[in-house]
Amino acid sequence: MLVAYDTLLQTIVSADSASQNGDNEAYRYECLFCGEEVSLAAQDSYHKATHFRHKHGNNDKKCEYYLGQYGLIDSHQKSYQTNQERIDFYYEHINKCFYVNICFNENEINHYEEQKSKIEIRKDRQANPFLSVNINHQNFYQDDPSAYPIEEYSSHYYISNTSNNIKKEYNVFSDTSPTLFKIHGDEPNFKAKYVRGKSICTKVRYYLAWPGQNTANIKLKNMTGVKIEEVFEFTTFRNTTVWSMIVTFEEKNCQLDELLLSWGYNLTNNETLTILWPPVYKSEDTCRIQTSRIYLHSSFRLQEKGNINVGQDRIQYLGTDVTKIDWDRHQVLKILKKNVELTIHVLDNNCEIGNALSPTIIEKPSLTIPDGNFFYFSKYGIQRVEPGFKIFLTSSSYIVEYFNNYPIKKYVLPQPITKPLEQNIEDVLRNYWVTIPYNPENENSYDDLSYNVANYIAQCSTSGTINQAIRKLLKENECG
Repeated sequence: MLVAYDTLLQTIVSADSASQNGDNEAYRYECLFCGEEVSLAAQDSYHKATHFRHKHGNNDKKCEYYLGQYGLIDSHQKSYQTNQERIDFYYEHINKCFYVNICFNENEINHYEEQKSKIEIRKDRQANPFLSVNINHQNFYQDDPSAYPIEEYSSHYYISNTSNNIKKEYNVFSDTSPTLFKIHGDEPNFKAKYVRGKSICTKVRYYLAWPGQNTANIKLKNMTGVKIEEVFEFTTFRNTTVWSMIVTFEEKNCQLDELLLSWGYNLTNNETLTILWPPVYKSEDTCRIQTSRIYLHSSFRLQEKGNINVGQDRIQYLGTDVTKIDWDRHQVLKILKKNVELTIHVLDNNCEIGNALSPTIIEKPSLTIPDGNFFYFSKYGIQRVEPGFKIFLTSSSYIVEYFNNYPIKKYVLPQPITKPLEQNIEDVLRNYWVTIPYNPENENSYDDLSYNVANYIAQCSTSGTINQAIRKLLKENECG
């Protein structure tokens, strides 16, 4: 078959474009007719055209008939046919934990919730699941991945839902070679995504994990073109040692290529993509903007439904490496090319970006500035503060942390805890006994008082005296 459904780009792609722009990643491509997994074939053949074939040997003629011509099946029809959960594996450095991201759309959540289905993860096809989660709106939100720690070590994980009980095999770790995870950003407490394909790129930071062995460090330690940031080990999966490295392959060479090929990876030169306009809020590989028109600078040419999920009529080349893209604001724009993975969402028209992306408020009396982009606001103006500098906050000053030109955290002085009026009055009566004359006719009425406080005022009306401090509290409460 010459075309298939790309679950990452979420559109129909041809075999030629898929072979040019991506790896033959497991569970990425589906048959448009039957929904089963297909993979690329004859990519390097001189005698056969590159094509898709069923992963499990399905030779159904109906599939071949419908896939003989591009465009016979609309990509929007595929959304209800897909039978693959969207699964990704991650490593989180802050807590030294591996976890799985599971994502469903709204229709899938509704369908599985009606059937009372569960998502299950096993380390053996016949074993009991070590993770079992109900698929409902309490555990999943539409198109928003839910993360679950992986508690058991295995070189193969089997993930299924109880509706169809198809156990899909995911090969993550290996007993004979390390596993690579692509690191997002430059933060020390990073998150890294499992590299599902066979290609890795130069100039990209990777986290390398090898449970049970420690030979990768020895092999890479003195190799040319390799930058090693950190080597460490930790115990996880209940009692499995994971040898770890943070590494960047800075340039290709024969010795490094040979080693990576023995581990199952192919090192290629990295690609770059920069959004020139408009300003964006970016979190990992997901961007949010207010317009459905962007200007990009890329090291590669955008190819319709090959590395981008829009048609060629939406792409305009403005010069060397600069491209303008217009698309339907209700569509999620996706660009995939080697190490470049970009997803762009357009915010609603009635949603101000400042309100939608308002910073998290953190109350602290002082802050020692960590690495990042921090600004100090006070009545004397605004100034940038460097890492390591300690600032004591006041009621008229605060600190804002920015990421990609958007405020993400705001540090303010903690607000004093105000006791309820009744509690303050009880404290006064225990510790202060000075009284003054009280005449109800010369006082304003005190509204909305609790029963105990109103009862005290009634006693004051009878006795003709009132505690001086309590009268002051009542006046302040009335004005406040």
